[in-house]
Amino acid sequence: DYGRGRTDAKDPDAAAANQVLIQHWRAGGLVTVTWHCVNPWTGQPAWNRKISSLDELVTPGSKAHATWVAQLDRIADALAELQAAGVVVIWRPFHEMNGGWFWWGRRDPKQFRELWRHMFRYYTQERKLHNLLWCWSPSATAGTPAMDYYPGGDYCDLVGLDYYGDDLEMKWYEDVASLGKLFGFGEVGPKRDSRGSFDYSRWIRAIRERYPAMCYFQAWSWDWAIAANKNAKGLLADPLILGQNDLDWRGQ
Repeated sequence: DYGRGRTDAKDPDAAAANQVLIQHWRAGGLVTVTWHCVNPWTGQPAWNRKISSLDELVTPGSKAHATWVAQLDRIADALAELQAAGVVVIWRPFHEMNGGWFWWGRRDPKQFRELWRHMFRYYTQERKLHNLLWCWSPSATAGTPAMDYYPGGDYCDLVGLDYYGDDLEMKWYEDVASLGKLFGFGEVGPKRDSRGSFDYSRWIRAIRERYPAMCYFQAWSWDWAIAANKNAKGLLADPLILGQNDLDWRGQ
């Protein structure tokens, strides 16, 4: 997770994370990166929702645009370090964009789609980053339809949903899973009141019974993590789960 609200010229979170990610990759692990980018208008963390218009960020000439491009460049430097180390990254920007808790969330869908495409073009064409698998990951609990924010098949490689809850009932699954892309769950975890007591074996049963398109998932950290809750062994021992030693995917 890059950022977490940092605005330093050289993001120490990204620099420290890269060392862990490179080691993980070399040990045969998959790498995924989320970016909680700070609000370009206020300089506050991602949860600060005071903005003007997303169009400003893709239109040269405004202060917000200049700030945004500087932020893009700082993160591009971190991603370039991973590229130089041979690390392929599942890159998951602007996650949960159909929810109303981040500055980019639940905004004008057309403006959001162009913001995503602008980042895609800037990173692939200008910054020559070709180690990224772009993952579009809306919220499975937000009321705003996920598909309103889909940037198009030419601008993402993976699609998925983020979900926090105990009932394991996810909106937008059929819509997102039918896009013809590899499907995963970018973030999952129990609701706040169940952190530490959630039975994670329920999660793998739900995947088998209700969400067969799933090819990967990421349980969130801290109190949401698999190891911090119940029945981690029941989840990890399930035949559907492939561990780090089960598949030499880099040789495929």
